This record gives sequence, structure tokens and C-alpha cells, in this order.
Amino acid sequence: MRWSDWIQSAIGSTEREVADVHPGPSAEVRAVLADLTASTNEEFEAFDRRRTVGTAAPILWEPRWALAPMMATAIAVIILWMPAEPAYAPPAMPIGTTVHLDISQSEQLGPSIRMDGLGDVQLLRAGTDGTEVALHDGVARFDVDPTGEYRDLVVHAADVDVTVKGTLFEVHTFGGLVFVRVDRGQVHVRQGDAEFLVDGGSTWSSVQAIASATLRPPSPPDVIVAAEATWISDPVSPMTVAPELPPTPTRVVRMQTPKPAPAAMAKEFNAVLDAQSAGEDPDVLYQRLTNFLVDFPGSPMDAEARALRLEVGAEVRAPDEVIRNIDLFLAMHAAFPHRLQLLELRATLARDRLHDCGLALPTYRRLAEEAAGAQAARAQAWRGLCAADQGRISEANEAFASALALDVEEPLRTNVELRQMELANPSN
Repeated sequence: MRWSDWIQSAIGSTEREVADVHPGPSAEVRAVLADLTASTNEEFEAFDRRRTVGTAAPILWEPRWALAPMMATAIAVIILWMPAEPAYAPPAMPIGTTVHLDISQSEQLGPSIRMDGLGDVQLLRAGTDGTEVALHDGVARFDVDPTGEYRDLVVHAADVDVTVKGTLFEVHTFGGLVFVRVDRGQVHVRQGDAEFLVDGGSTWSSVQAIASATLRPPSPPDVIVAAEATWISDPVSPMTVAPELPPTPTRVVRMQTPKPAPAAMAKEFNAVLDAQSAGEDPDVLYQRLTNFLVDFPGSPMDAEARALRLEVGAEVRAPDEVIRNIDLFLAMHAAFPHRLQLLELRATLARDRLHDCGLALPTYRRLAEEAAGAQAARAQAWRGLCAADQGRISEANEAFASALALDVEEPLRTNVELRQMELANPSN
């Protein structure tokens, strides 16, 4: 804080704060301070008037030799008024360990960085000199306060490094590919020797980066280099040696979300749908959908492609991974038209693949409230069966009654009636 800024703060302070400051200087000392602070006499007079108003008796200013104590007092006041640097709060996430992100909660990485998502993240470093994490798989979303303290962050994903100082962005990695989406601010992406700046509202992918690398202008022809060499000095041998060229500077490219070609995008998506209808191998179909999302980032068909990828992934990926990705997708696409179908898929994976009715039950409750017709009947039936499995007898009987009233189809109807009889006659 400059001395003149301190004077302005003093003028705007409370009466109690003014009373705690040493009495105003004499005209001679005032001139010295005015010269040191570039403040005007009027500023000192305004402060001095506030200091003397309401006092019972005038306080005599000390002689000229008191200048040093007065300056020391002023410095002490300045130090007390200066805001202290915020204390660094270490994250609860242990350094060096890998945690699995859950969409239902977030991790605070220091005072200015919040992280959530669905993936495996390892905290490599966290302190006042910066934070560093590695995203091994899945999706991680980082909200970095652009005005906060200790906001330097580096995210490693495959062979890509993402550096930020205050922004809101996501990093996706799967199968060695990396996708970055920036919602606010700007991030710096490094892949090998190439560097990219990605602005808010734009995306970057490792596939895009490979394509853009082919746009580098070719080096000058060798013949031109040779001509320059002969001009610099006379050749001393029949061969002309080209001069050593300066190293190629690091390439920095500003990335913006490309506008996908509508015809190519629609053609590829229709081809994927046709492949699904023809019974394409799920592994191949899953990879084709992954390629589509990378080749056409942010396309109008993005949500549909991601939902279809979740459906196909239920056959070829680990069920807990698919469930996490469904949760993330629904959190980001709350109004998705086929949201209820994804909820039913989630519950089925939890019940049949993970054999965890406790995980499936909350989803069946949501479906029972929001679905209609046959889907609502199925939800009530499975809600009752899972509730009974968890020992929630009252809820199970209520759900069974609703499922039968909705005329649930076979064989669920038979299962409901049998379980209903077991609950009514526990001794049997």
C-alpha cells in the first residue's frame, strides 16, 4: 500500500480508529510527509480535523525529533490494516492416493479449486506452490476461482497436460484419447511439443490436435538455404554447408470448437444407428460411438450419441463404470428426452450385474414417481422386490399393491404375487 493510499484510508476511517492514531503533525513535519507521500496538505488537514474534533483539550504535537516515532507508528498502522494472506487449507484427499470421484459429492483441492465428476483421480501435489492431479480414467470437472488464492492447477491425462489459473472446465479421457471442454476462462494444453490455448465456450481433443499438426507450414526449400550460405561467405569446398538454423519455436495454437460438417456428421451417425440395427458387435459399436464423439465435439447429436454409448457400454463395460457415467450424463442433461430409460438401465445394472438392490432401490423410487404406464408398473414391482430384499416390508407391500393395480406384465406379476404371499406368511 502506498503512503498516499494510507492517507486516504485514514481519512475514511471510523472515529475510534482516528482516536487511536498519533496526533497530527506540525506544519514542518507535514511538509516532509507530504513530500514523501505525494499527498497534499489538504489531505493531512482533513485527517487532522477529524482527529481533533470532539477532544476535551488540544494535544500538543511533539517536537521535530519525534518524526521517527511518528513514522514508526504510521508503519505499524499500515501493517495492521494490510490484509493478511489467506491461510492455505490442505485438501482432505490424501496426496499420492487414487480416489474414485462420485457425482454426488465434490473434492475441495485447497481454498480455490473444487473438483467433481466420475473417474479415477490421483492427487500428485497440493500446496501453496500449486496443485497437480492425474486423471486416469473417466471425467473430471474443475471449478477454479479466478480471483482466489493458490489457484495454480495442472491436470495430467494420458499424454496431455492442462494448466489453469482460474476457470471452469472438464477433462475426459478414455482409451488414451483426451477431450477438454472449457466453460469459463482459458486453459493451456500441452501435448508433446505442441501447445494450445482453449478459450471459454471451446473444446479441444487429442484427435483435433493430431489433425492440426498437419497444418504447420513446410520448411523453406533446401536450395534457398544453400543460396544464403554462399552469399554469407565464399565456399571453401565444392559443397556448400547450410548455416545452422535456430530451433523451431514451440507452436501455440488457439483452439476453438469447430463447426462440424452437417452432412458428414449426419451420415456417420446414421451409419452407427444402422450398425446397431444390424447387430454390430457391441465392442466395435462402442468404439464407433467414441470416435463419433471425438470427431464431432459439441454436435447437435452429442447427447444422443452419448446416451447410445451408455446403452452399448452396459454390455461391454464394467457395470459400476456405466452407472457412474449415467449419473454424470443425467446431471449434465437433466431434460434429456430418454432420461427415464437411462434410469431404468441404471437400476437394472445395479440389480442384475452388481446384485445390489440397495443401490437400485433409490432409482426405482424415482421411476415409480416419474414414469407412467408399463414402465411405472415395472418400477413399482422392482421397487417392492428390492425393498423386501432390504427388509423394508411396509414399502414393499405398498409397491406391490401399486404394481398390481397398474397391471404389471408377466413374469413380474407372478414374482410380485409370490413375494407378497411370503411377506404375508413369514412362517412359511
